[in-house]
Amino acid sequence: MIEYLWRVFRTHSSRQYNFNQFSGNCLNHPVPTRIQGVQDLDLLLLVSFDKVPQVSRMGYDNKHFSEDSKRFVAGGFCGVSQSNKRPVLGEISVNYELLNKMIVPLTTDFERVVVETLHQIIHIMGFSTFAFPYYRDPNTGLALTLDQIVKGGTLRNKEVSLVVLPQVVRAAREHFDCNDLEGLELEDEGGENIAGNHWERRVAEEDIMMGITDSQQGLTNYTIGLLEGTGWYQLSNY
Repeated sequence: MIEYLWRVFRTHSSRQYNFNQFSGNCLNHPVPTRIQGVQDLDLLLLVSFDKVPQVSRMGYDNKHFSEDSKRFVAGGFCGVSQSNKRPVLGEISVNYELLNKMIVPLTTDFERVVVETLHQIIHIMGFSTFAFPYYRDPNTGLALTLDQIVKGGTLRNKEVSLVVLPQVVRAAREHFDCNDLEGLELEDEGGENIAGNHWERRVAEEDIMMGITDSQQGLTNYTIGLLEGTGWYQLSNY
């Protein structure tokens, strides 16, 4: 999947970033001074190992990393470009208390760690309610309004939130073979850390951006379409 992301995604801006502008903290950890000489990267990820990671920028808190927690990693972005507000600096926080308990030889455990890490990278790239205000029209570069990204609606006699980016609508209509779909549902359960930041489990259980990850999930056209709809990435055919 990492090779796929590398092959398919390119940033819209040809400008790459000098990280001298970033200092202070990234989420809950100081930004290492050595990154301030880093240049020519589209996205810089910092990785921390914590007994009880606290990644507040994405809304995660201690309850996700209690002693019986099953979440391996959390993540969020902490720096955006000055030109188009694309996330360029983020942190992945690893729950080493859980990793220490993990039976390393189990392939499914390792695959789940990989899937959860990719899940957090996609949050950092833009699948986040914190990133919605920064989305841009891919054609004009102008900022999108919130109702161009997410709209409320009623389905099955229930109030829901739908992602209505054209790229997501196209992917959902193709997948479900239904041209009447107005968008794809966001999760509405699980508290503030899950709801609104993931696809609704009932309709996108196979996607890596579900609220609960497992080793069998993959990157679907819903999520690829959402990242394209941010206005920050150029995508090859997918």
